[in-house]
Amino acid sequence: MDEEVLDEVLIKSKIESDKEILKERIENKVRSKGFSKVHIPDEKRFVGADLVFYLRTLPSVKVIQDTRFVSLVNSRGPGAGSLKKDGQQEQYLLYYDDIPMNDHSELLGIQMFDIASVSVNPTGAGYGIQGAGGVIHIYSKTPEMMKGIREITNPDIKVSETEFGFSLPTETFKNAEIYYPNQSSEELYSSIDWVPNFYLNSKTPNYLTISTKKHQNIKLFINGMNANGQLVYKMVTINKESN
Repeated sequence: MDEEVLDEVLIKSKIESDKEILKERIENKVRSKGFSKVHIPDEKRFVGADLVFYLRTLPSVKVIQDTRFVSLVNSRGPGAGSLKKDGQQEQYLLYYDDIPMNDHSELLGIQMFDIASVSVNPTGAGYGIQGAGGVIHIYSKTPEMMKGIREITNPDIKVSETEFGFSLPTETFKNAEIYYPNQSSEELYSSIDWVPNFYLNSKTPNYLTISTKKHQNIKLFINGMNANGQLVYKMVTINKESN
């Protein structure tokens, strides 16, 4: 067996981009690869846009739309057999993740962040009479479709951190330094005490001690939450002799 010692060996490799990988996966799914054009949307260019807006930018696609209606037809005009009996042009045969979508209006509200690719077959080749108006395949970013491709974050989702949602107050209540012109105005507008975080036990008596000072009639404002998470509000008028 002859052996040869090489001084240098050059190895070349091709690294496919995420776009090339995604395009190859789409082409393997489309029935008529030679007649279809695969469009991979630029995420930065179409950030915040919806699917219907993106379809308007594609060649061979004409979007007819009003408030609640959407129809996709071939912008290059009707081909052979693509006219209905009443002379109207046949719609594109539409698939979303390989599922037929008869009502094009279902595209309303779909955001471009969820879309991986759009494949357009304007001739409808390979789909018989059903594809006379052309065929469009829309593929969303399913885990299978995006496997191995760089992780993409949704720009509409903001992540923040917090130590704890609720915390007990550390400061005690202090009466505001407000001077009232007379006794009646002080009774109407002043606060004489505040009791935070007062928990009620349904199985035992509950005693609330407040400062009455020199006032006779006191209004007690109760704000809190019951065991079911519902907000509770009540106002009680008490006199100095009340317990």
